[in-house]
Amino acid sequence: MRIPLPFLALALAAGSAHGQAGLAASADAVTLDNITVTAERTERSLKDTATSAVVLDRTALEQRGLDDSNDVLGNIANVTGTGTSNLAPAVRGVDGTGPAQGADAFFAGSRPRLNVQIDGRPASYNEVVFGNLSMWDVEQVEMLRGPQSTLQGRNAVAGTLAIRTREPTWESEAGIRLLAGSQRRAQTAFYLSGPLSDQVAYRIAGDFQTWRSFVDFEPYPGVKDPEDFAVRTLRGKLLFEPEALDGFRTVVTLQHADAHGPQVVTERRPFGGHVSDFPRMPVFAPRARTGIVDTQWRFAPRLAFENLLSVNDLYVERRAEAGTGFARIDGEEYVLEPRLRLARGDGRLAGVAGVYLYRADQNEFIDFPADEHLDDRVDTAALFGEGTVALREDLDLTLGARFERERHRRRGGDGTFVAIDIDETYETFLPKLGLAWRPDEAWTLGVTAARGYNGGGGGITYDFPIVSYSFDPEYVNNYEAYFRGDLLGGRMQLTGNVFYGEYRDMQLPFDLNPDPSVWSVIVRNADRARNYGAELGLRWLAAPGLTVHGDLGLLRTEVTDYPDSNIEGHEFANAPAATANLGFAWVAGNGFELSANARYSDAYHSSIDNHPRGKTEPYWLLDAKAGYRIGIAHLFAFVDNLLDDDTPLLITPGATAADDVATLPRPRSYGVGVELNF
Repeated sequence: MRIPLPFLALALAAGSAHGQAGLAASADAVTLDNITVTAERTERSLKDTATSAVVLDRTALEQRGLDDSNDVLGNIANVTGTGTSNLAPAVRGVDGTGPAQGADAFFAGSRPRLNVQIDGRPASYNEVVFGNLSMWDVEQVEMLRGPQSTLQGRNAVAGTLAIRTREPTWESEAGIRLLAGSQRRAQTAFYLSGPLSDQVAYRIAGDFQTWRSFVDFEPYPGVKDPEDFAVRTLRGKLLFEPEALDGFRTVVTLQHADAHGPQVVTERRPFGGHVSDFPRMPVFAPRARTGIVDTQWRFAPRLAFENLLSVNDLYVERRAEAGTGFARIDGEEYVLEPRLRLARGDGRLAGVAGVYLYRADQNEFIDFPADEHLDDRVDTAALFGEGTVALREDLDLTLGARFERERHRRRGGDGTFVAIDIDETYETFLPKLGLAWRPDEAWTLGVTAARGYNGGGGGITYDFPIVSYSFDPEYVNNYEAYFRGDLLGGRMQLTGNVFYGEYRDMQLPFDLNPDPSVWSVIVRNADRARNYGAELGLRWLAAPGLTVHGDLGLLRTEVTDYPDSNIEGHEFANAPAATANLGFAWVAGNGFELSANARYSDAYHSSIDNHPRGKTEPYWLLDAKAGYRIGIAHLFAFVDNLLDDDTPLLITPGATAADDVATLPRPRSYGVGVELNF
């Protein structure tokens, strides 16, 4: 494995900078903030969390200029994004999109491997891939790398991104942000919060962002400006804490979120010329209207009842020229998750147990190859639990398990070209085991083993030969060893995970037509595959107000057993051997702020066939931000991709090299803004 020297030095000097909460939040801070992980159905410190978790609080999000979910995922080691494309980021080489993409995903039922949650609600496939979720008025973001199936359940075999928005406050507060920048970038955002009574508080937040593609497209009937992006979010919350019911609280959330933009932003050779390979680019426009009721009731000193109820009204359009794949999805999603929690307190045992119920109904239409109407329904029921028992004062044993049953029904087509009739039921048992040892107050060492899972499905090919197909569930046995360290009197935090994943029946794309101009891809199950590597880094309060962070990911992947596929021995797609982040945030006592972050990726293959022309080159991306605080005002300026790097993030080979297309990072962009907080 070839590892760049700067990051080898970083790995030897540190551990893993998984937690980056509260970076340099105060100019006179003398210790780092403690980090709390909440996405694993409980609240625990990062030091007591075995999962390889990256935690970013609102201070870190602001200082590093991370305005949406793509920004966040692009700044995490061993997570590889590919710009504006049909793909969700790959986590440890496992494609977060799922086994199918684009039109193939539409016909197959669109099932991701990356679980994204907003206030506990699971986001749908099109929100994950095309939604670009806003980070405005967000309290904390957590990225859990590796299989999370035991506690998160469906669609979490690659990992989980958990977004927790800010809650209503008992003191009145308000804020507004105005931003303008190059590439027609603009943002208007606000929040307003406070008490309605001594038992009820509210919060309202909105964010409206627009920008323009750096590749020009042509208008066509129904789409005037295919190069325009927009993300709009409006959210309202009510917090109830009745005095008559001690320990009870519930938060009711209503949210509208919509986005639109070109499906992909690709260009033909010579790359960097910003000439589109498909001028009349389709536009994806997902819209989600959500209601969430999140209840907690601590009815005994160590016992609490919790319940999450969410309803999502989903509507998605793929706007395209008639007869080329204009599509609509109209659906509803429901989640009910009651849980019972036991806190450790002065006892030896702590844990959580719950029930998970999920239903999704979708009506779908696409006008290719004829007018195709499909109905899709998924019903999932699961029992899950996890408990930790103190074997000794310095030794904890964790046991967890999930039993899940899912029925997937998918029917429709036109009866001639397309005929889909799937009615499958999947049942699985997902155990988890962990052991943690604390030799002293500074260090935690541990090991874990867990099983991950993603359900099966089926679909048809998008191009000739048009055939129907089905595929089985995939499984992974994941083994990890980890350490956590708290050094220099609380001024340095080290964490690290080493992992080995053994996949069985991994769902992989398989091309039926050797002609690169014909997209006829099905999904098959590879007998065996594996990934292994490490995540390492540090957080260091180098001086009051100056925090340094680093994050290094090392990775190897291989399809180990897949007879007659021509991809046995290949690396996974979008799985670089090394990725890293290195940066700092400085808050001076006079109100001045400065931060910068450098991201590195080694070369990787863009597809599972490991085509030589589809392999990228190593690249660096550098971002910087400066600000000044005076009174209630925060003035700031930023530059993204400071070095104007145009190394392709994804390359799709064509019939000849001249026909290759690529996705590139956004060129250097800059802007200024002001934020007022009252």
